[in-house]
Amino acid sequence: MRLQKGVIHALALLLGIGIIFLIVLFSKRAGVLGIATTVSASSTSISASPNPCTLSAPKTTCSTTISWTLSQGQTADICVSANGGSEALFASVGKAGSKSAPWIYDSAKYTFNLKMPSGRFWIFGGTKCQGTVASSVNVTTYYNNPNSPLDIQVFANVKNSTGYSCGYDNPKLAGAVFQVRKDGDTKVLDTKTSGSDGKLTFNLPSGTYYFKNTIAPSGFNTYGSEFKYTLPRPASNVPLAICLTRQSDVPSLYPITVKVILDDRAHNIWTGYQGATVGLYREGTDAALSQLTTNSSGDAAFPSQVVGKYRLQLSVPNGYKVRQVSGQDSSSNIDSFDLNNSGTTAHNGSFVIVPQ
Repeated sequence: MRLQKGVIHALALLLGIGIIFLIVLFSKRAGVLGIATTVSASSTSISASPNPCTLSAPKTTCSTTISWTLSQGQTADICVSANGGSEALFASVGKAGSKSAPWIYDSAKYTFNLKMPSGRFWIFGGTKCQGTVASSVNVTTYYNNPNSPLDIQVFANVKNSTGYSCGYDNPKLAGAVFQVRKDGDTKVLDTKTSGSDGKLTFNLPSGTYYFKNTIAPSGFNTYGSEFKYTLPRPASNVPLAICLTRQSDVPSLYPITVKVILDDRAHNIWTGYQGATVGLYREGTDAALSQLTTNSSGDAAFPSQVVGKYRLQLSVPNGYKVRQVSGQDSSSNIDSFDLNNSGTTAHNGSFVIVPQ
């Protein structure tokens, strides 16, 4: 009996040692034992192709393939999240490989993280997506509808006696680069360059977009700021005409400044007045070209302007009245002036205000 008990105890001991050995071996292979493990991530990587994932109408989803590399004996979880949300397990892997993700949705941003075992993992399956991120890839979408084209044709502005003319008979310009982004998004969707006929075409789904001329042909200025356009475009047999101005044709610009001075003789004060509002107008119009507030020195500098007749208009602060305008005694809050190429190439206006 004693011998039998001894044999049984020995066998039980050997069985226990064997189980512990298998657990340790399994933990190194699968990274799920309740023992802290650290695996080098230097040889790991993850990628996606195609990226961006292109959708064509009327589809709202597209497919990309996630590929990864691992060293021999390494294990990992590949976890995915959409638009910064919570992660879900995409795949648990033990060697290099790839897997299709055919559910990439329009306008969403997906992040695929390759996570290596680290910290404390448990033998009964462990907690997925809790490892250390060894490599990551972001997958975005590009929505392309070839049935909604926008044709643009780029021309040179032609200068005449009244200004400029823009038309389809003007010289055509090659080498003008345009970019497009969707309304409400800063991501550049596509970039096109005009050919020898001045034409370029964007293929986009219905929606509102902003187009920007980022590079102009040599000797020309770019087309100002972005312009907004909504697709689909009304039926038309002609492209949208964009005209660029030659650098040599750009008119000279002249600086305009103003100073508001407080003259309070009763208190022996002569100083710049901070916080006064002054507007710059073209003579004969009521819409301000610019409206500024004077700084601590009483000064404000307006954007430079082309030749023409203008006026500065002061919003007189409460409790004050105007005594002088640009060196002339006056109670008016308006300073009218003329910028011209023959003599007046700048205007430094001033208003002197006094307590009422």
